[in-house]
Amino acid sequence: MPPITRRADKECWLGVYESSYFSGKLRRFFGPTELPRLSGGSVIVGPKAKVQVVARRGQKVVMIDLKPNRVIADLTLSLRGAQIHSASVFHPSKSALFAPKSRRQ
Repeated sequence: MPPITRRADKECWLGVYESSYFSGKLRRFFGPTELPRLSGGSVIVGPKAKVQVVARRGQKVVMIDLKPNRVIADLTLSLRGAQIHSASVFHPSKSALFAPKSRRQ
């Protein structure tokens, strides 16, 4: 069986600024994709994207969902002290296929 190819959707993306309040360099990651490390100040979620952020708050690992069109001026402040571990960007209607490996069944 041939491998499943992941085709980028032009409206499924995550924009990450280097610094808070939309300053510094902007990097855009097109989904579906997994980001093993995510660092940055501000984020913008594309109109057809969903982002799952895996973070650590104390001893607990938490998953935070960012919905389409979400704009966050300071990601660190928004997560209330949680340290970001990784993130996945995917199309909400295809979430079962492109969800992080730990969530697949």
